[in-house]
Amino acid sequence: MYLFVFFWTPALKAAQAHSSPASKDLPLGLIFACFMSSTMLGSMLFNLLVSKNNLITPSRLLTITFLTASITLLLPSFIKTTTPTFISFCLFEVCVGIYYPSIGYLKGKYIEDGIRARVYGMLRIPLNVFVVVALSLIKEGDGYRNTVFGVCSGMLVGMAAIFGWVVTG
Repeated sequence: MYLFVFFWTPALKAAQAHSSPASKDLPLGLIFACFMSSTMLGSMLFNLLVSKNNLITPSRLLTITFLTASITLLLPSFIKTTTPTFISFCLFEVCVGIYYPSIGYLKGKYIEDGIRARVYGMLRIPLNVFVVVALSLIKEGDGYRNTVFGVCSGMLVGMAAIFGWVVTG
């Protein structure tokens, strides 16, 4: 998610340049609002699928969400037009919206209240180190951005496999 924040604007601008080089500036505020609405939609989907109707378990939903997020991050590397890139990013934000309540539910279920804050704090350290290292290596250009999206996509597939094996297996 942190890397997505830095790369969505250049990705959409590159897609716009590929599809229509003489077009206007992107409405970045409106696009960001669509992303935030997509995140809210994901949270609402979690409530609809898990809390209200028990259609799917949170762990199974999270595994599917990781795989879907992986695909949505990888698509802009292959599809170089504005609308599919935008839709792909909106779907990624839906996955983010599903992730937060799903992982919150599972953390509440598996981690005791007394140690939860310490565990969360310790998990922030490797996350922040990863983000700082990744952001310190940023380069200009489509190739680098596609590599970052590809690596993040691969990590999401790996997480889906590990998560599916540990929680459901």
